[in-house]
Amino acid sequence: MNFTFATVDVKHELATILVQELPEHGFPNVKVLKADPQTPSELPCVGINRLDDTETNQTISDEHGTRFNPDTQTLIEFRGTFFSESVELRVWHTNADERDKLYQAVKAIAFAHRMELVDKGLLNVSLRGGRDEQDSTMAQAPTVLYWSTITMTYLNPLNVEIVSTVPPITSVTDTGTVK
Repeated sequence: MNFTFATVDVKHELATILVQELPEHGFPNVKVLKADPQTPSELPCVGINRLDDTETNQTISDEHGTRFNPDTQTLIEFRGTFFSESVELRVWHTNADERDKLYQAVKAIAFAHRMELVDKGLLNVSLRGGRDEQDSTMAQAPTVLYWSTITMTYLNPLNVEIVSTVPPITSVTDTGTVK
C-alpha cells in the first residue's frame, strides 16, 4: 500500500517555539527536551511528553472520498480524522523559586503561540496549569529536583491519502442484454 499522511507534530512545534522564546524572556540556559531529563546536567529544562493520543470518532474516518487520475491511472482515496491529544510541558529546576518563574514564562509562551498551532490545523487548544512537585526520594542527592506541569490538550488532524494503481479496462464483454 502506498500512502502519505499529514498531521501536526506538536512536540516538535512546541520545542521549536520554546528554544526560540526562552532566551528572549530571560532563560538562556534552559534546555528543551522531548522527554524528561535523565541527568543533572540537563537541568534546568522543559520536558515535553505525550500524555494522550486517542481517535475522537472511532469510525473509518470523519472525512472520506476518492478521486481518479486518468493520466496516471491511479485511484486516490482520502481519509481524515481528528485525534484528541495531550502533551505535558514539565518545567524542571533545582531551585523552587526559579522553577516558578520558569513555569510562568513557559505558560505565557504557550498561550502567546497558541494561534500559530491553530493555524497549522489544531482545534480546541487549551492549557491547564499545574501542580508543583519535588523529588522527595533524594534519588539525585544532593540535588533536589522541583518541577511543575502545564498540560496542553487539542484536536490534531490526521489526513491520509492512499494511492492505488488501477489497471486499465482493455475490453468489455457484450452479453446482448441490457438490464
